[in-house]
Amino acid sequence: MINLEGPRQPPKNGEPAKALVILLHGYGADGNDLIGLAPILSNQLPHVEFISPNAPFPCEMSPFGRQWFSLGDRSPDAMLGGARMAAQILDGFINEQLERTNLSADKLALVGFSQGTMMSLFVGPRRSEQIAGIVGYSGRLLAEDLLKEEIKTTPPVTLIHGTNDEMVPAEALEHAVQGLEGVGIKVASELRPGLGHSIDERGLEIAKTFGVATDKIYASVFALGGGLAAIAGVLIVPIRQADYLMGLDPLLLSFIVVIIGGLGSIRGTIVAAFIIGISDGIISVFYEPSLAKMLATSLVAMVLVFKPTGLFGEVQA
Repeated sequence: MINLEGPRQPPKNGEPAKALVILLHGYGADGNDLIGLAPILSNQLPHVEFISPNAPFPCEMSPFGRQWFSLGDRSPDAMLGGARMAAQILDGFINEQLERTNLSADKLALVGFSQGTMMSLFVGPRRSEQIAGIVGYSGRLLAEDLLKEEIKTTPPVTLIHGTNDEMVPAEALEHAVQGLEGVGIKVASELRPGLGHSIDERGLEIAKTFGVATDKIYASVFALGGGLAAIAGVLIVPIRQADYLMGLDPLLLSFIVVIIGGLGSIRGTIVAAFIIGISDGIISVFYEPSLAKMLATSLVAMVLVFKPTGLFGEVQA
């Protein structure tokens, strides 16, 4: 049995891995091609280990690249035979990595590009224990007619494809979605306008939020914010006259808090809220309210100049 090897990145938080992502590169590339995604994804997934194995065979069309199976003969039977051979090797590698990290299958996700997506979609649903999911870029579904007979699990799948993909036509996305949904697999997909055979920033954002019901979260946050604003209005009306500008000062303070604390940092928001809230109250009582706003604005300017990410914000890779 061929043993797969390739670059890896341990969890960013320095602790034992709580989840595993295996990155499967495309035809003619190698593991180094996708391991560059690990530093980007690990900002949101600090507990995850990333592995990007080299495909098992030298690429027939690229002397320095690797391939999961040959594309010299693109007939369905030839590609199916090659995928089955590579799947045995990849399955063994997955088992080894789960055993090494002492993780269960539901802590594993496959992320593929092009031929790596084809392998992810071929192997994932045929494993006896369901994995956490599959994210595929610019790929296609192989042997759709056999999947119904061979499927063992139904991991959720997210597929991203460019409309200008010159290697794998964009029509392959809809074909894959129909084939996977036809056997009961839940699929989310996005067709990226103007994108060729590559991964764009939007595609990376989708990968970062894989498995998260972002639409429900956005709706819940919007509803919570509206509810809190309504409660605040009810509480403040007894002590001041209602007018259409009554929320302007709190809105300004909110922006100041977010900028000082750091966008996306809950800890920073809490710390900045205490600093701004207490200082605004004290200065407004003993001096002038306008002075409090001036000092807060000056602090924002200093933060933007000397630490643009905020006190607790981090630079995103």
